[in-house]
Amino acid sequence: MSISTLTAGQVSPVKDGVINWSKNARALEALAELKELKAIEKAGVEAAARRKTIVAPILLEELNGAEEAVIRGIKAVKVQHSSNGKVDSKTLAAAWPEAYAATFTSTPYSFIKVL
Repeated sequence: MSISTLTAGQVSPVKDGVINWSKNARALEALAELKELKAIEKAGVEAAARRKTIVAPILLEELNGAEEAVIRGIKAVKVQHSSNGKVDSKTLAAAWPEAYAATFTSTPYSFIKVL
């Protein structure tokens, strides 16, 4: 049994809010690429977490209080000092509900969830 694919410009009918992509080569290719890219993104998140929680602490320990390290006379790493700031929205809402309400914004959006 062969399944014919839709040609450009052809659209499957939508029934009860659902469209059948079984014969839509463009959608099937895009879905496959989306799945592949999500896997790459996940691997990137996992790599970043490993870098921050395992590898960087080892290097900081090996610096033994130094600010820089060299390898064969070439500067390899240095300690970069920084800080982050944040607003605690729960505390803000509790202490100054009017300010929280006046500054809170919600942005609705849609996205593709792969099932």
